Amino acid sequence: MANKPILSVIIPTYNNNLIYPHLELYNSQSARDGLFEIIVVNDGGKEINLSQINAPKNIRVVNADHGGPAKARNYGAEE
Repeated sequence: MANKPILSVIIPTYNNNLIYPHLELYNSQSARDGLFEIIVVNDGGKEINLSQINAPKNIRVVNADHGGPAKARNYGAEE
């Protein structure tokens, strides 16, 4: 992203395949002009492959060691 987003949405997940429909829903929205980003924190679970949904650049995945949702949220906030 060229400009820093105004809002970051942090989604912690651990082995959750239900993340894909939610990200696809976001992908279909029209208001994704760089004002916000989505940070998916993979909390030590299986790999999240954003190429399955052709994700825009303002959705990104960061990997963390398994530590629970609170630790994952804090890790995402640091990003």
